[in-house]
Amino acid sequence: MVVWTQPIVNRFLQLFADPSEYRYGEIAEKLSAEFGVTITKNAAIGIGKRLDVPQRKKPGAARKPEIRLEHRHLVVPPVAPKPWPRPRILAGRLRIDQLSHDTCRWPFGDRSPFLFCGAITVESKPYCVEHMKTSCVRWQPSSI
Repeated sequence: MVVWTQPIVNRFLQLFADPSEYRYGEIAEKLSAEFGVTITKNAAIGIGKRLDVPQRKKPGAARKPEIRLEHRHLVVPPVAPKPWPRPRILAGRLRIDQLSHDTCRWPFGDRSPFLFCGAITVESKPYCVEHMKTSCVRWQPSSI
């Protein structure tokens, strides 16, 4: 860790203000050699930020071209919406011991006996289509 004494800080500011515009790595090397301490490029960058010195532009850095979105036109053909698939109800409301891996686990009621929807579930989901739409705000079936 570098102890930034006043003479080191003053020399840093002199090197930074030099018209030859030393890079931070070069400033760190010069300070290390002059004061006999190890100063890294990152330490020089850090003291520069703490002293609020102005940022330098990278040499040879060209401006990035602006992207104008108003000139880009994307033509999307209209697609007729497909109807939502209706769930097939197996037995209405099922007890927990009647559920299988592909039956909807949407609970009904808040007291015993607990009953569940029992409709066919959406692939790899715990609920049927109707209850997936209820439980997930942005969920849509993949068949659209």
